[in-house]
Amino acid sequence: MRDVAPLKEYGKPSKNDDDIEYSQVMRELEHAKREFFQLKLDVASVLEEKQRAEKEIEASRFCIFLNGNFCVFLRFCIVGSY
Repeated sequence: MRDVAPLKEYGKPSKNDDDIEYSQVMRELEHAKREFFQLKLDVASVLEEKQRAEKEIEASRFCIFLNGNFCVFLRFCIVGSY
């Protein structure tokens, strides 16, 4: 016949074990919440930077367009004067 004493010893977890496990889960949950909040801030920051970069690109395109038109104008002036 088997000895049943070791089974009783490891049976149901005690209230203290449940409290420790609950505390650990809550700490992990709080850590996950902080990490999620930081990721949301990072995403917002990246989106702002993307918008700034897109505006800068558009401004650069406009400057290139104006400079190109000015070059055409200068070429016309130089060629037209000969």
